[in-house]
Amino acid sequence: MDEQFINSAIQPLRPESANRADSSLSQNAPSTIADTGYVPFSVEPSFGKIEAGQSQTFKVKFSPLNTNEYQARIICQIPNTDEGKIGHIIPVKGRGLLPYCHFELDESDYIRSGRRNPELPGPAGAASGLGLDPNTKVIEFNSVGIGHKILKQFEIINPTNTDYHFEWTNEQQNDGKRHNQFTCVKRGGFLPSGRKTLIGFEFEPSEIGVDESFWTFSIAKFNLSIPVLLVGVCTEPRVLFDKSYVMFQPLLVGRTATQTVHIINQEDHALQFQIEQSSCYTDSRSEVVLVAPASGLVQPNSKQPICLSFTPREQRQSVFNLKCKIDSLPKPLALNVKGEGFAIQTALFCEDTSTGSRVEFSDSSINEIHMGEVEKGETCFRNLHIVNQGKHLASFEWLLTSEYEDSLQCFWIEPTTGYIDPGDKKHCVLKYHAKHEK
Repeated sequence: MDEQFINSAIQPLRPESANRADSSLSQNAPSTIADTGYVPFSVEPSFGKIEAGQSQTFKVKFSPLNTNEYQARIICQIPNTDEGKIGHIIPVKGRGLLPYCHFELDESDYIRSGRRNPELPGPAGAASGLGLDPNTKVIEFNSVGIGHKILKQFEIINPTNTDYHFEWTNEQQNDGKRHNQFTCVKRGGFLPSGRKTLIGFEFEPSEIGVDESFWTFSIAKFNLSIPVLLVGVCTEPRVLFDKSYVMFQPLLVGRTATQTVHIINQEDHALQFQIEQSSCYTDSRSEVVLVAPASGLVQPNSKQPICLSFTPREQRQSVFNLKCKIDSLPKPLALNVKGEGFAIQTALFCEDTSTGSRVEFSDSSINEIHMGEVEKGETCFRNLHIVNQGKHLASFEWLLTSEYEDSLQCFWIEPTTGYIDPGDKKHCVLKYHAKHEK
C-alpha cells in the first residue's frame, strides 16, 4: 500500500496507581477512582493518513475536571494492516489534583520556545546560561516607547478549604544604578477559602530593549513558593521624518523661501511632538529657520506637514540640526537643514567714447554722465559696463525717468534688461539724440 489510514480511539479503564503530586498542588485532596461520563484524555490528530515512508507525531492531552484518578488505553486502528491485529495500544493514566492557588494568566511560551536570551542572568543574580525552574510562570509586557506605565492585572484564586496569607518577593538584585522598571501593586494579603484577589504589576520602561524581573509568590502556611518572571519588551515608536535633510536653494539676503517636510506616525495611537527651539538657530545664532507648527499631535497612521521658512540675514552658508522631541521616544528625531544667503556684487563703469576714460559709479551717491555738446540731429553715446563680481547669476534692468517728457524721447539704453553670469560682464550703450536746440 502507498499510504496508511489511521484512526484512534480512547477506552477508559480503572487506574492501577496514582501519579506523584506537584509541590504546588494540595497533597491532602481526596483521591478517588474516576467513574465519570467523560474521558479526560484526547489525541491530536485523531484520524488521518500517513504517506508511504513518512511518519506522524501525535499529541496526547490530559484535561481533568476534578480531583480523580484516570486511566485509559489509546488504540490506534489501521484498517489495511494484517487481519486479526487490533492495532497499537498505549496505556495512559493521570490524576487531577487540587492546587493551593490558581493564577488566571494566559500561558506564555517565552521560556520553552527559546525566545528568552540564555545570556540573561537568572533570579537573585544567578549566572547566565543556567536553566530556569520549569514551573516558572511568565508575565509579558509590551511597550511602544518609554516614559509611561503599563499595568497587567490578573486574579489569584484560593480553591482550597483553608484561608491563608500570601506574599510577593522581588528576587532581583539592584545596585542602585539602574532604574527598577517593575512594580508590584499588591505585595501581599489575606485570601479566604474559595475566594479570589486581584494582583497587578506595572512596567515603566526607561530604555529600549528587553528587561526581566524575577519574583516569588509564596504561601507560608503550605511552605509553597512559585517563581514568576516578568518580561518587559520596549520598542521604539515607528515615527520618522519623510526626509533626512532639507537643502534650500541660495537666496538673496532678505528674501524668504519655504519647504515642507512630514512627520510620519506608523503607530496605532497619536504621538505628541515638539520642536526644540534652540535647534532652530545656527551655532552663532545669527540665522534662524522658522518651523510651523512647532508642536502638536501626529494622528495614528498618518503624517503631519511641517513648514520650514528661511530668510538669510547675511551672505553665508547656514546649517541647522533641527531636533524634534516625540512622546515616548528616547532620542529626538533629527533633521539637517542647510541654507545660503548671498548678495548681488556688481560694479558699473561708464566709458567716455571720445577720450576712452572709464569711471566707476558709486552706489551711495548720485552719479552723473556728461554727454557733452551735441548738434541738433546728431547722436552721441556712452559705453556702460556692468561687471558681476559675485558667485551667483545677476539680473539688471534700466529705468529712465525725467521731469520732462521731451527728454525721455532723447535718451535710450540698449539692452534694457539682461542677465550676467558670475565673473562675467555686460556691455550696454546709453544713447542721446539731439532733437532740439537748447
